[in-house]
Amino acid sequence: INQNLKINDTSRTKILFSNYYSYDDGNAEYAAGLNQKNSELVVKYNILSKDTLTQIMILFPESYNTEYQGNIELVIYDKLFENENKLTGMNSSITYNDSIFNIFTLNNPLIVKDSIFIGFKQYESKFLSVGLDKNNNSSNKIFFKVDGKWNKNNVVKGSMMIRPIFGKSDFNLVNIEKNNHT
Repeated sequence: INQNLKINDTSRTKILFSNYYSYDDGNAEYAAGLNQKNSELVVKYNILSKDTLTQIMILFPESYNTEYQGNIELVIYDKLFENENKLTGMNSSITYNDSIFNIFTLNNPLIVKDSIFIGFKQYESKFLSVGLDKNNNSSNKIFFKVDGKWNKNNVVKGSMMIRPIFGKSDFNLVNIEKNNHT
């Protein structure tokens, strides 16, 4: 018996760090979405430390039912439901592709902290498919708004392929704190 334990005394793990948060693994096994005019779909992300949100990444896969042809409004909230607070909105066009994310650069990057809800509002009553990773389940982080009311997802199981991207900005950013002492 070989008693040389130094031959098998090391373990290695490779961790890739990037400039975005993601619940998905990068592969859309399915697609999910909404089909109501003026509906919104967002994913909640808990921000580990104050950072600058510069872009949003969304995968719109091609499908036999690629009917939606209009623009979307990118939306970012820091609160939903009773005290809804939209931080920004920005109109954008989309491109369908099974493996390449649409990357939307914000007109005005935002300093964010705590938690944010990112996604989009659609302007047509046609199905707009978003990549859905079935290997990871963050369904409790998915919210949608129809008929002017926010709802927590309880139907779709998986992770919507909507990601926040953080980074440096060429803009002069101002962080405005709310003063609750009135």
